[in-house]
Amino acid sequence: MVRIKVRGGEAYGFQTVSNFMRAGDYDNTFMNKYGDALVATEKKMKLPDHYLQGTGVQVPKLNFLGDDDFGRDPMTRGQPRPRPEPLHPHPGHQRRRLRRQRPSTRTFRRPVIPTDPAPAQTPPNTSAMASVRGRRIRTAAAALATVGTLLLTAGCGGGGRDYTLPKNVCGTRIDPGLLSDFMPDGETVKAQPTGQSIWYCKVFVDKAQVFRTQDAVTTVDTDPLKVKERELTREGNPVRVPGPGEKGVVTDMGAMAVSRCSVKGKQHVFVSEIDLFAERPDNTADRRKALKAFMKAYHPRAMAHHGCTAT
Repeated sequence: MVRIKVRGGEAYGFQTVSNFMRAGDYDNTFMNKYGDALVATEKKMKLPDHYLQGTGVQVPKLNFLGDDDFGRDPMTRGQPRPRPEPLHPHPGHQRRRLRRQRPSTRTFRRPVIPTDPAPAQTPPNTSAMASVRGRRIRTAAAALATVGTLLLTAGCGGGGRDYTLPKNVCGTRIDPGLLSDFMPDGETVKAQPTGQSIWYCKVFVDKAQVFRTQDAVTTVDTDPLKVKERELTREGNPVRVPGPGEKGVVTDMGAMAVSRCSVKGKQHVFVSEIDLFAERPDNTADRRKALKAFMKAYHPRAMAHHGCTAT
């Protein structure tokens, strides 16, 4: 697979082309040939599982269409959409035309039921009618005033969180108070875990993504902070801080922690990240402080959750 030099690193040809074709409709024959060539090339290269998404590969962000996918894996991300099959594939097929049914012109006469002659009407009591009309107006006015008060109260005190702050992030225990600064008002909260060798956890409030965590195990000769240097810079003002892990970095929109650990007696490096999708809290200093506090508590628990023993 051809390597192409781009800003921030290098990318394989299929990685770049798949992101070019992320949007649009393409001929099915072309898509089949493209997919077969991609599969054949990856088999020939004998890449390990999730290699193109790993922290040990310095590949920049290739997707800029607005979602949280970096577009690094041409097999699972950034796949273009094949052209849909025609609704009626047979050339001689014609749509049936629906005939409108004319309304029936036949009429039915209601039978006449004999009634007694109407009794003589007495003149209405106008004073009684005025009293009843006045009571109805006063009742309606009181009801409208009550509804207006309720609507005003609801408008002033509306919003807020109708959900309970989670006590874990996709299985990693966390103090709910450490999530409070990041979580907006809403009705429901949902955590969606993805990945195997790299563990992602996407947290949503009312279907809007709030933040994402990422945990991974890499080799001891890899420096994740150096690999992620450009991404951290794009998040704004990366500063190394003590506390979260053996090495820690806090940016305006995220944080990262790195620690050595042992898996089945072998030395590895465990990496934890958090990326925010909204500037919450509004104050940048408060946001950075909240990110550092979260990562300091989250990183060792995530490491234990994924079976990496601190050394």
